[in-house]
Amino acid sequence: MTWDAFWAELGTSAWVALGGIFVALIGNIATAIAIDDQKRRRIAITLVSLLSIGVIAVPVGAALTKVADSVPARDYDFYYSQGKEYREQEEYSKAIKSYSKAIKINPSSAKAYERKGSCYADAFFRNNRKAIEFYSKAIEIDPAFALAYLNRGITYENMQKYADALVNYNIAISLDENDARVYTHRASLYDKLGYPDLAEAARAKARELEQKQSGG
Repeated sequence: MTWDAFWAELGTSAWVALGGIFVALIGNIATAIAIDDQKRRRIAITLVSLLSIGVIAVPVGAALTKVADSVPARDYDFYYSQGKEYREQEEYSKAIKSYSKAIKINPSSAKAYERKGSCYADAFFRNNRKAIEFYSKAIEIDPAFALAYLNRGITYENMQKYADALVNYNIAISLDENDARVYTHRASLYDKLGYPDLAEAARAKARELEQKQSGG
């Protein structure tokens, strides 16, 4: 809201009314001052002042309300994009708030839940339980959301829940077999599980996909 919009909304008629109120206020205060008794004079001045302020507030408040109502509401895309920008700047608390607002507008957005989960999973703002919660909600909304499975698998691996991590990596691959990142993470997990041959095969697949994607 700008001052120009406020003054425009207030209008000429309101200014005339405010002028009349001001003149009446001066007159009433002068009358109150003329009261002989000091205590009664103070009470009268106070009452006149409060009454005048209340009357003035009516047109001013109405103008503010109309201007505020004229401001367009932020939509889902605004808050989702804002959350993305904050996340890229590593301002995770702000990103989470923006994604939460996006979710409030569109509760069926699997993307917003997944991105919110990724903020909690980040190394600088790690809350694995929360990350799993929001990744799982994204998957509940969109069971074919491969990225949500990948990131939930990574979080399970960070929690040393290797069986759960492997299940999620396998599902992610079944949904998108061309994502080299999944094979890279599955290779890392196989190393931890003591399967060097499987780890090397996964790394080889990741390299193959990366070369294809780079045009090599």
